[in-house]
Amino acid sequence: MRLRCWFAALLAACSVGSAQWLEKYVTLPDSLGGLVKPRCVACDNALNSVYVSGQEGQRTVVLDAATGRRIACVPTGYFTIDVCCNETSNKVYTVNYYDNVMSVIDCVTNQMIATVTTDWGQIAVCWDSTNNRVYSPNCFSDCVRVIDGVTNQLLTSIPVGSSPSAICCNPALNRVYCANQDDGTVTVIDGAGKNLGTLPGFTEFRGCSKLRFTENRGES
Repeated sequence: MRLRCWFAALLAACSVGSAQWLEKYVTLPDSLGGLVKPRCVACDNALNSVYVSGQEGQRTVVLDAATGRRIACVPTGYFTIDVCCNETSNKVYTVNYYDNVMSVIDCVTNQMIATVTTDWGQIAVCWDSTNNRVYSPNCFSDCVRVIDGVTNQLLTSIPVGSSPSAICCNPALNRVYCANQDDGTVTVIDGAGKNLGTLPGFTEFRGCSKLRFTENRGES
């Protein structure tokens, strides 16, 4: 009993010391639910909304970040594997792995306003804030699709390495980085949509599913 009390006190002290703690759980699904196996999330900082998508249910749930309450449910594609927010155009993009389209959501109305034909196998997505473009790799076509953030039109497809699986943007250098899991490389793309070459030596990271740009250090 004493050990339990001591352990509980230790946990409480750690929570206070780190100034972080669990505020609440948001359970899925409910009346604005239907989403099963949530697996990706994006935040719209301008409107203080959170977008949650997942494998089944073919929908994206919108949360009010201040209250944690669900405020909308947007029909999207099947098996959404990644999602990102375009804060310039107030849009959210969901990558639907088993569909041949990317869904585009208007963050003001929380309605799907467009779909972009991409072929099935799109596996990740990121937004380039410098050029207002969206980049999404296709793991079967070994390419990155580039979408205009204003018109929602597919601009081009850029060849990359074998089985691209993750992508991120570095707006400071106007570069996009794509991880290619089967050949252990990272492809570097410039803001004009040109493949600048590959960075070798990442064989130990095969199977990489996430890349992230660290803004305060200017690194990816």
